Amino acid sequence: MWPSTPDRRAADAEGRRAGLDQGGGAGDGAVTRLPQRAQGPLDDSRVRRALSLAVDRKELAETVMDGFYRTPSGVYPEALPYSVKNLRTELPAAERLLEEAGWRRGADGTRARDGRPLAITINAYSPQPDTKPLAVAMQAQLAKAGFRVKVAEVPENYAAMRSADGWDVGLSFDGSLSYGFDPVAPLAQMMRTKGPRNLGGIADPGLDQVIDGLAGAFEPAERDRLLREAQRIAVEEQAYHLIVVDRVPRVVAGPRYRDYRPSSVLLHLDASTAPCGDSCGS
Repeated sequence: MWPSTPDRRAADAEGRRAGLDQGGGAGDGAVTRLPQRAQGPLDDSRVRRALSLAVDRKELAETVMDGFYRTPSGVYPEALPYSVKNLRTELPAAERLLEEAGWRRGADGTRARDGRPLAITINAYSPQPDTKPLAVAMQAQLAKAGFRVKVAEVPENYAAMRSADGWDVGLSFDGSLSYGFDPVAPLAQMMRTKGPRNLGGIADPGLDQVIDGLAGAFEPAERDRLLREAQRIAVEEQAYHLIVVDRVPRVVAGPRYRDYRPSSVLLHLDASTAPCGDSCGS
């Protein structure tokens, strides 16, 4: 992602003049991984839900990232029939959940329980520079609810998250839809027990049952129902899976691309891509 500069704004304007769609949806947001651990504050769903409620996604998208991200309302793009609008910011509700879970504010504003502070570590990773300002902004937002947050910068996010130690929340730019717009495969990989990308160690039999049911659901109505149920468990009930910002894909091109409509799967675009010029249609 480019830094926010006047040159970048000019490039975006040129892209709009070229008639290219900006596209996007919640399929490619920054996803926080919230692990279920035998130890640590995030082993309690009330704390995970409080964390989600304390994150101000609108501020992250519009202020921290200067409007080059969108505020997500759910895990999936709103246009999809199974999308559920279940992401919100509500600091008082976050504080009530933490009180219910036994975390009390101290004189410095940090909550503690049984002499242990409500302390977590958020990983940003250097190859994706946008994760650092997002993590720092989340640090300030979560402090309002009583979290003490340490921001750690790691060279490779997946390698760091495969370790059982040293992190509580990992920022990662992952899509909730596959390149072919399939919602089931990412769900199974990220949130089914022992899924290959289940880096938070989620082990939820009820969610597993829903994901397994999706593998054999061929009727659209049943598939949509199961996807909505997966969102209810993963976001509303357990807060395993959170989108904090929605990255808006952008393509910058000259006027000769005006009538070109790119595929939704952009794997064919690389540094050599160029307008066809006089060879168009030949």
